Amino acid sequence: MAISRTSPSNRRREPFTPVSDQLLEQSGENLVSIRKVVTPVEGNNGVGKATRVELIINFEEDAPLGYYTVSDSIPSGMRLMTYQKKEEDYRSVWIENENQQITAQIYRDTPRDETEEEQQKWKERRIVYYISGVLPGEYVVESACLSNPADEIFVSTDRQTIMVEA
Repeated sequence: MAISRTSPSNRRREPFTPVSDQLLEQSGENLVSIRKVVTPVEGNNGVGKATRVELIINFEEDAPLGYYTVSDSIPSGMRLMTYQKKEEDYRSVWIENENQQITAQIYRDTPRDETEEEQQKWKERRIVYYISGVLPGEYVVESACLSNPADEIFVSTDRQTIMVEA
């Protein structure tokens, strides 16, 4: 069954058929970007040791306002330990965890204060969580995805690998 969507260029309805077994083609890279930085906390990624995962989302000034969804997967052989949010994110970032999937909702709004420091807070968001190796081995760190379906934005990070040592 086809779903209708509104094209931002001409605001008319056109058919849209979702493809569930592959990543969507990226769009909106000139408006938003996402990076994933994976760093061992204690020197190496070992069994029972913490690994820090940071998702860095950057919005350009003309990026659409509204809700953005961040989706990320915890690698096989690893488990979520905890996640953290900065105090100012409590009003605009919601994080959920189900099984091996992290999902965050970010609300992009206009700055309430005109200082450069305040504006910068609204241009960059960081989501940090910690994972721990359960089994030794080499694992794929899947792409993190950022989307805003209302404005047809979909960007993702590159896939990486992580070695969990015994």
